[in-house]
Amino acid sequence: MSPQIISGEGNRASDIRLKPRAAPIRDSQLERAIARDEVNILFQPQIDPVSGRVCGVEALARWTGEPDTEALFARAQRHGLAERLSRVVQRKALRLAGRWGGPRRDLRLSINVIAADLMRETYVGWLLDELDEAGLSPLRLTVEITESCLIADQQLASARLSTL
Repeated sequence: MSPQIISGEGNRASDIRLKPRAAPIRDSQLERAIARDEVNILFQPQIDPVSGRVCGVEALARWTGEPDTEALFARAQRHGLAERLSRVVQRKALRLAGRWGGPRRDLRLSINVIAADLMRETYVGWLLDELDEAGLSPLRLTVEITESCLIADQQLASARLSTL
């Protein structure tokens, strides 16, 4: 548990004390959905405005328990499942795209990452291993940082993104 700063009655520095942050309440329904591979991936086409052709796709997580990707990840964040969900979604998207043939073979794939992904020391190696396992060229991958993501250490995140 990480500490949470709370203030006392006054506004002096001496009135501020640390209180342990409560552990997230479990969401057994979402945990079960992740474990049973019930989170699906939809691919939103990315269109080249000049040619009008599909040049890539963005992987979006979908689950019957939440209406959209943002709501799903917000729920996962509240219940301490965001990193686990992120890894599952990324792995699934990479493996699906790695199997594409024909006209989809050269499409770029965009995946969303959360701040916790970039802060995890092993993330870059994990993602590169997943690309290799999926048989997907790193040149076809775009990594997007989610809009709701707040990155505490921007230099570290930048270095990891540069490595990717």
